Amino acid sequence: MRSLPLLAVAALCACSYQAENPQIFVQVDGIPQGANRLEVQLTDSAALTRPYAPTFGQGTLTSLQLALDAPKNPGTFTITADAFDPQQVKIASGSSEGALPGAGTLQITLAGLPGVYGAACDMTSSTPCAAPNQCEQYVPSDPLSGICTIEPCNADTDCPVTSPAATCVVFPGGTSKACQFDCTSGGQSSCPGNLFCHAVPGTGGKSFCQGD
Repeated sequence: MRSLPLLAVAALCACSYQAENPQIFVQVDGIPQGANRLEVQLTDSAALTRPYAPTFGQGTLTSLQLALDAPKNPGTFTITADAFDPQQVKIASGSSEGALPGAGTLQITLAGLPGVYGAACDMTSSTPCAAPNQCEQYVPSDPLSGICTIEPCNADTDCPVTSPAATCVVFPGGTSKACQFDCTSGGQSSCPGNLFCHAVPGTGGKSFCQGD
């Protein structure tokens, strides 16, 4: 089994915490491919907060282990983790609670936020995607077949960096190019975690990643 990166993260502020206290270990899973940093905050039983900001190469991690200094105040504490992309857009979030003494190892699984690039979208929603993304629907009769994407685009380099990568091609049924995940050859493995590979009518047998 390959070991996960372990970061002893330096805090960004000086609060009532003691470095000699036992450390809290946090396993963060579900880091999106588009993320290049996390904002992690520990809030103790006295509502004192301490932020941490681990950074990493975009698309290089899906999981990360953090070693945090334990707070001075015993009792229940909360750790929140937000993932951001290079454009400073928050794209996933999660949290977990523990208690001192005896915190042990906590686990946070990040969940993607609705409306970000590469997310599924619902055309019936009043705000299906966050700017500058547009909700494009692959099947006109299925409002859940949409994807939040960049449209128009001119080249693949206009598409945000993700793994799997998107390409800038004409959107089925239209004339404008959009960033899309073509899964005709690769199947589901060509899709980001929250999208599904489905055949698109009228494309000559092509499949694209979309909402379920």
